Amino acid sequence: MSYNPYLSSEMSNHTKPELLSLENIKLSIKQAGFEKDILSELSLTLHKGEILALVGESGSGKSMTVKSIARLNESIPGFELKGNIRFGDSGTEILMLDQKSLGHFRNGSIGIIFQQSKNILNPSLKIGNQIGEKILIKEKLSHATLKSKVNSLLELVELQPASRYSESYPHQLSGGQLQRCLIALAMANNPAVLLADEPVSALDAHLKTEILQLILKLKNDHGLSVMLISHDLELVSQVSDRIAIIKDGRIVEQGTAQQVLNQPDSEYTRALLACRPSTDMKTRRLAVLEDFLDNPALTSDGFNKNNVLKSKELESRSTMLEESEIVISLENVSKSYSSKTSIFRQNVKDIIAIINKSLKLRSGEILGLVGQSGSGKSTLARMMAFIEFPDKGTIRFRNWNIQDWNEIELQRNQQKIQMIFQDPLSVMPPHITVGRYLREIISKSENQDKIIAGILKKVGLGHTHIEKTPTMLSGGERQRVIIARSLLLDPEVLICDEILSALDVSVQAQVVNLLLELNRMDNLTILFISHDRNMVNFISDRFISLDSDGN
Repeated sequence: MSYNPYLSSEMSNHTKPELLSLENIKLSIKQAGFEKDILSELSLTLHKGEILALVGESGSGKSMTVKSIARLNESIPGFELKGNIRFGDSGTEILMLDQKSLGHFRNGSIGIIFQQSKNILNPSLKIGNQIGEKILIKEKLSHATLKSKVNSLLELVELQPASRYSESYPHQLSGGQLQRCLIALAMANNPAVLLADEPVSALDAHLKTEILQLILKLKNDHGLSVMLISHDLELVSQVSDRIAIIKDGRIVEQGTAQQVLNQPDSEYTRALLACRPSTDMKTRRLAVLEDFLDNPALTSDGFNKNNVLKSKELESRSTMLEESEIVISLENVSKSYSSKTSIFRQNVKDIIAIINKSLKLRSGEILGLVGQSGSGKSTLARMMAFIEFPDKGTIRFRNWNIQDWNEIELQRNQQKIQMIFQDPLSVMPPHITVGRYLREIISKSENQDKIIAGILKKVGLGHTHIEKTPTMLSGGERQRVIIARSLLLDPEVLICDEILSALDVSVQAQVVNLLLELNRMDNLTILFISHDRNMVNFISDRFISLDSDGN
């Protein structure tokens, strides 16, 4: 494991003064016929000038901890928050502040970086105006002074020329640029503490590193204290001074980044670390939490040795795939998109997505596709799903040139290629149950209940999931439902487009193991797209890497 050489080492965190402390925090929700403890006796300390990472799975209480510090969860019906949250040298008790004082705390002492820009930024306002509004909450400035301060904040987060980004609307910026805007917004009123809630989970590997390095630089240059929320233990260890592991609303372990990674005390922490693919060997499946929680004596090395794929097995599979039929082939395809430079002007520029690319997908193969955002991965996937067509080149399905198909032939063959996306909520209607969602594509003359129960069992879900709506499911469960729906259509190829990027490490392992099982048991051909090179290398028989120019 590598550590960042720019981490502060002037004094140990034990000798740094406390800035923010949480003592015996208990958060519960009580409603009619329902009661749940979200946080239980949670205690944490953030010292001046440090980065403390709070790491856990979805539902562990990470985000609720951030909301409790800022008292953003008070609008929840039946909410009850107990304990002590103290801030600053004087130990101001945050839970005792009146609304006016709480407003000063939120808009001056702390800054919050959220995960989803679409939930924070107003799509109809320019970036500069939105940052300016945040500044004006705390101080009144002239127009010229305000504009200068907004530009300074944009330069601080390395968006230059600042004037260009200040005049841009959110939809005109990339994911990494939007995340930098959210950091500028959080820094608008010179906070002492940054609360960063999953600030990089939706970004590719390169951008994740860039944003984390930016947060580290801000911490060092401005003496900030940072609480960094994440589900990726290995990632945050690159910039964190200390790490706390949270499970079911409780802190199960905390220590320096090096201690937690190399000498974890908790069985749960050891299990989290073991859910990532080995870089030294190919195994039949990935480890999941239950492997280690059910057998505390099991080590990561022990699991890998028990499940290693021997060289003869790998060679046999490689030979078999070389002789398999080619299902889809792309021959020298290129694709570009036209974009107007403004709403009112007619000048048009071409955005090149793919240049002269060829690839072959064989029956029963798992082909990996890896690359940064904007490298053309999703464009290639849509062409292989017959959703988009190249400007130049040829796409073949088995021996047919798809450009020769009529509309009926195209629709019939599109059903044979099923595509799964990153966000299941974008394709699952939030108000209908899993059962109804799956029944929509089953003939009414068939035994629907038996078929649905069977397909859910196949993807690792039970009968109890049938009556649940999407919001009642975890991220991993939603992805399994989408896979189940795709399998009901009996596809020849499954295209998985960044389906792991929003999932916890342990849930990623479960979904990958499911894909491997479907491939081996049903000979399902899979195109697996990701920016996670280690995961692509693990699951794929072979992989293709795209650069930023679609090559």
